[in-house]
Amino acid sequence: MVYNVYPTPLLRVGAPQQHVGASTRNCLNSHVCFIQGQECDCLHYIPPLGFVLVTTTASLVLITPHFTCGRTQLQVRKFKQSSGWLGGFGQKFSILFGNPQTQTQETKLVKMISKRHGSLAQRAWQVIVIAGHSLQKWILAPEEPERLVYDTDLSTYLQDSYVKTLAWDSRNADVVILDAHLNGNDTILLVATKNSSLSPLANFAFMTLNTEESPDSAKLVSVKFISNVDWASILGVTSGDHSTQQQRDVKPVRLLIHQNTPILYNQRYIVPILGDTEEQADLIDLGPSPEFHILEGAILNATLPVFFSRHHGFVSLLPADVNPDDVFNCSTNMTSLDVMSNDILSLSEADMEKLGKESDNNSKMKAAFLQFVSNNFVTSEQILKESFPSDLSVPYLTDAPLDLAVIQVARSLIDDIPAKDPRWAEMKNLNGTPIGVGMSVTISLDISLQLEEKRQVMEWYVGFLRESGLWGRLAYSTHHGVVMATTYVLADCVEKIHAAITLRKLHKQLPQLIEKNIDTVVTERKLKPVSSSSTGLTSSDLFYREVSQVHRLLQALVAHTDNVLHSGQSAHAKVSDFSLG
Repeated sequence: MVYNVYPTPLLRVGAPQQHVGASTRNCLNSHVCFIQGQECDCLHYIPPLGFVLVTTTASLVLITPHFTCGRTQLQVRKFKQSSGWLGGFGQKFSILFGNPQTQTQETKLVKMISKRHGSLAQRAWQVIVIAGHSLQKWILAPEEPERLVYDTDLSTYLQDSYVKTLAWDSRNADVVILDAHLNGNDTILLVATKNSSLSPLANFAFMTLNTEESPDSAKLVSVKFISNVDWASILGVTSGDHSTQQQRDVKPVRLLIHQNTPILYNQRYIVPILGDTEEQADLIDLGPSPEFHILEGAILNATLPVFFSRHHGFVSLLPADVNPDDVFNCSTNMTSLDVMSNDILSLSEADMEKLGKESDNNSKMKAAFLQFVSNNFVTSEQILKESFPSDLSVPYLTDAPLDLAVIQVARSLIDDIPAKDPRWAEMKNLNGTPIGVGMSVTISLDISLQLEEKRQVMEWYVGFLRESGLWGRLAYSTHHGVVMATTYVLADCVEKIHAAITLRKLHKQLPQLIEKNIDTVVTERKLKPVSSSSTGLTSSDLFYREVSQVHRLLQALVAHTDNVLHSGQSAHAKVSDFSLG
């Protein structure tokens, strides 16, 4: 099914174009929803509720598709607006401080943000809408009316924590919220203000609001001025260009946050803001020609920020220590917890049902996890209730069935066999049992990408444990003969993935040293069978596949260092041995 949202006031639903034939067109009538002449801004998918749509004037509409009698019908419900929407949105900041205008501007949307609310069982969503100088937080849940949690007027925050620090006459200050982005429980706003009588340039800042802590208002966390950016270049201002700058609009500057790093961008420039350094931020210039410019919008995939330009197509940012060949020589799926890849963690419906019917707890946990990432939340919850019922009368136990299953599945994820690498087809584990691919965690052929896929899946797994409520029920597990909190054992699995990724980067910098010690580990663990030469598997393939044992390479490197230091070699020979292995 395809949902087409037009800037004009309608939503059209129809079959995918490649599947539309003459007979289909005869029996399919497109459903058109009019929203009273307002223009659509964006549409978010919030399963199982359907879609939430917001207009350019901040009107919210919930759209729930229903498939009945061979036709798709849309149930459309417009949210009731609070009085706060009508009182001050879109007005100039000067109106708020004693210099009212004769006419107020129309309510103007800044951003709509959607995120899951509560546990998996609730199947509810938060929708945060920012327009003008106000922020609204809504809760949407199945079979319940929409609920407005609060409507926060940000004017006081903007005045007391932002404008006053500039030592400006607030009556001549124009303040606008340009963009917003979610960062954990916080919402970060990109704010700009300009006093045309003092400077042709706007001043920019990040305003961080906590939208979770208080039940009645968004709380101000911090305001951070952005002083290390060449705004003159970004905004196209030259010396003495006061009059033209007053006519320019700073709204094309947008905000994206990737792994706690704010990224500012407009059509021509991309500017990562790295840490609290006072050094001038790097300015990535795509060129003056419009054909190289970024089109409206940017997205985050599992690992990278992605922009779309007219000429280059997809444009992304990589850290300086990442080899671009590792990323772009192999396809990388842009996935999230809501939009799952067709390959990673993929199983057919029959295989998934079969897995859910297995009697062992590990299979049950895998089945619930797979259903969860496939957005089958009700099925996932049902499996968990049947297999791991919650009994508050039972005290916390060490190595309880739930804890054991959670740990075993985590280890199976980080030690997963590359599903699409034919070299692993005939490999057997140490017990002589054929290795079953099961659910596909790693689909790449490149080792670095395999490790990155495992890191992403472990993030999904931890998210599944938290949202399903299992995280709070975890107790203690025995790990290497020591009893510790099960959450610590999970943290150990995550840390080993990051350690493996780091060692892989060092492997490329010191290939002889790392390969020599990997061979030592593989030989000691007897991982390399006699027939491995015919399969084409290398020692690196065997070692990096088993992430749970990555610490053994560190032990081998320490032993190698001790041997070199206590050898009778000269200092020069020792240094050469360390660098070359």
